[in-house]
Order: sequence, then structure tokens, then C-alpha cells
Amino acid sequence: MIGVLLRCLVALAVAAGSASAADFWEKKKYTEWSRKEVQKMLNDSPWARPVEFHPPAGGGDDEDKPGRAICEGCSGGSRRSGAPDLQQSVLVTVRWQSALPVKQAMVRGRFGDEAANSPEAAKFLERQEPYYVVAVVGIPAHVLSGSPERFKAGARLKLKNKPPLPAADVRAEPYREYLATVYFAFPRTQQGAPSISLEDAEVEFALELGSNDIEKKFRLKEMVFDGKLEL
Repeated sequence: MIGVLLRCLVALAVAAGSASAADFWEKKKYTEWSRKEVQKMLNDSPWARPVEFHPPAGGGDDEDKPGRAICEGCSGGSRRSGAPDLQQSVLVTVRWQSALPVKQAMVRGRFGDEAANSPEAAKFLERQEPYYVVAVVGIPAHVLSGSPERFKAGARLKLKNKPPLPAADVRAEPYREYLATVYFAFPRTQQGAPSISLEDAEVEFALELGSNDIEKKFRLKEMVFDGKLEL
């Protein structure tokens, strides 16, 4: 009898510990997320991870460089006061921009307490994303010198027992001064089947930039949101 009671107490303690350890996106609606929780979702969550990146030297403001088309509003290359040291590594964020919890964080961050009632927010959240969109946030703008095709050709989603999934499109926009965000679109289906499923266990985003690659692995079971794999 005592043994049965102890086992019950242990089970209850484990259950209580699991409940208390639940993440905020499991316990609260996105309209209740704090500013800190929004930032965590966007920068350090199962859908967004920081990566150390060693940018190559070079770049510049040469108007003739074909790579300027990838990000017309980005600037960075010449050394001015406040510009990052191009010899040092920087932290970029690899983020699944098309995942619903990330979109919810974006809406909460932009609309605040009006997020639940904004028609624009509702339209954005209800939109069916035709591609997986992975963003690299905070990449030094001078790295974008070069053909956009180079970035598209160098981007892959890697899965253990499947061929790599190449990017179908790429675009970029300014993020902060001297920095940019680059978005990579990947097809959601191949031959009528989902390109990525929970059975794959893990997916790695890889951007090959010569000797200055950006790589980050994501565990798919951690990316389940409201009972569904969200990418």
C-alpha cells in the first residue's frame, strides 16, 4: 500500500513539474505574450536560434556591384563611425518566418493590445504560406555584395534520409544600419508529399558562403504548436 502511494506521489510530482515547465506559447494565447516573450519567440525559441557568423572582409558601396539588387535599401561596406568591425564574428538569427508562432509574435509586437481585433493582423495570420520561409536576421549588409543567385544556390534545408531541399527564391531587406535580413523560400511539397515531416526528426538550414557558412539544426518535435508541426 505504501509502495502504491509513493508511486502515485512520484507520478503527481512529475506531472506537476511538466506542467510548470511548459513554455509560454503553450500556456498563453499570443495576445497575452509580454514584450520579452515576443522577443524570445523571435530570437531564441524552437523556431529561432542565434548562430555565430564570421563575415568575410570586403564589400563596399560600389554601385556597379550586381549584388546590390538583392537588397536595394541596404548599406554597409565602407567603414564609418558605428559600423561593425568586419574582422569580428557577429550573431545572426536563423528564424522560421513562416511558422505560425513566429507570425503571432510579429503581430503581437506590431499591434500590441490591438492584435486580437486588427483585420490586418487577422489576414496575416490566416494566410496560408505557400513556402517555408527561413530568415537570416542581422547579416552584415556588405556580405550581400554579389549575385542574388549565389545566395539562392548556396541555401539548403538538409534532412537525414532525403535529398537536400534547395531554395526556390531569395530576397533581402534592411534590418538595422549596416545589417540586413535575407529571406529564403523553400517548397513545402515534393511530388505531392510534404517536404518535411515529424518523421524526419531534424532539419538543418545551411547557407554556403565559401568559407563563411551559416548552419543551424532544428529539432522538429520541439516545433509542434497546437498539435501541429509549424514551419
